[in-house]
Amino acid sequence: MCDSFSAKSQAFIDWFVSQPGAILDPRVSLTDFRAKGAGRALTALEDVPKEVDLFTIPPESILCANTSDLFKCLPSDVTERLEDDQWTSLVLILLYEYLQGQASRWKSYLDVLPDSLNTLMFWAESELDELQASNVRDKVAKGEAEEEFRRSVLPVIHEYAHVFYPQTARRLQDDELLSLCHRMASTIMAYAFDMPRKDDDDEEVDESGYVEDDEDAVTPKGMMPLADMLNSDAEFNARLFEHDGSYSMKSLRDIKKGEEVLNDYGPLPRSELMRCYGYITPKYAPFDVAEIPKDLLVHVTQKYRKLEQSDLQERLSYLDRKEVLEDGYSLARQGRYSDSDDDEGSALNMDAKVEQLPDGLVKTLRALLVNKNEVRNLKSARKDRDMELWKDMGNVFIQILDERIAQYATTEEEDDQLLRSGEPQGRQKMAITVRLSEKQILREAKDVAISIAQGNFPHSPDALPEGPSPKRRKISV
Repeated sequence: MCDSFSAKSQAFIDWFVSQPGAILDPRVSLTDFRAKGAGRALTALEDVPKEVDLFTIPPESILCANTSDLFKCLPSDVTERLEDDQWTSLVLILLYEYLQGQASRWKSYLDVLPDSLNTLMFWAESELDELQASNVRDKVAKGEAEEEFRRSVLPVIHEYAHVFYPQTARRLQDDELLSLCHRMASTIMAYAFDMPRKDDDDEEVDESGYVEDDEDAVTPKGMMPLADMLNSDAEFNARLFEHDGSYSMKSLRDIKKGEEVLNDYGPLPRSELMRCYGYITPKYAPFDVAEIPKDLLVHVTQKYRKLEQSDLQERLSYLDRKEVLEDGYSLARQGRYSDSDDDEGSALNMDAKVEQLPDGLVKTLRALLVNKNEVRNLKSARKDRDMELWKDMGNVFIQILDERIAQYATTEEEDDQLLRSGEPQGRQKMAITVRLSEKQILREAKDVAISIAQGNFPHSPDALPEGPSPKRRKISV
């Protein structure tokens, strides 16, 4: 007799393969990974060769605005408004389907989604405190999320309660709805996929498979059953491909019997992996980052340069108009070897270190350090002045890094000893691992800054760009 967990897994598989157009290769199956702290996972029952479609999800089986009955039951003015807010839209869809209970055609799928998550949104304050000065803590905006739920989600449910609740169902109190909202929103963060926009076919894909992303464009989101149950690591063996509205998970290399099928989440730092998905792995370490807040950079540089407030504001306004100024600057390593085959998910550079400062940070420092008459004409600065500027940038960045490192309550050595002791477990261990990596990155960046201050110049980027660097995203076709 199987337990409830296994019964739900089997009911989901039965539901999935019953969907018209859905395909599941018999050589893979859902496996109970609770003993490894990972819930469910897809594993190979026998050897699977490279370039096999492990499963295919037809468009009708993707839970989104086009497939849920909710949008058919709401007035057109409401649905049109929700089309521009994909998060609120999908939260409402998941709430609607959940409240339908047995009447929802997605019931078997919803049953295998987690009741609780390990993402930062659900950590206690004492657990978040273990992150110390990590910037990822600032991204846990539970209060702001709750305000947004009260403004955008609850009014829709209250006004159209006859749509959301079956006739005999109990109406939930606001605190119950808010709890469900947090659960659904976190599920979306961890499980939902971005889907191609209607205009994606017109976008130009470069030789690396990326397109320039329009920040103002609305990217549709959807829940993809089975695809969202795959775990990920930086060395992955499968990737999701879209073709004519259907999505297929394809093996990128040979997968041995008993091996887990791992999807590609992209080169995420472990802080983001922890925030969005609630776990970390050692293989994501090469993609870790440490943040330098803009306010800290400006404060230290103003003090170093002895800038008057009016002069400082003029420089900052200029940088802002040029779209160079950011809220923070990420110090990162080269996570993969430059000649690696990204599609294989291999060739991780586990020994990677910070080798240079990000261009945006360099350009900001430069604009704050030059003489006032050079601010608007940086590209014509004399070469000897350019060398002086690099040394100034190295010296001021050493001070910035010293102040940033001091914001953490423990040292790199103390964190390392804690982890070696084996005492920290679970969330505390994750938090210490993330904050330790950030301190290591800051130390590596300080080595770069010291080298620059001594006259070793890594590169000489253009003083200012003509406009913002476009964001890019991977398109698999």
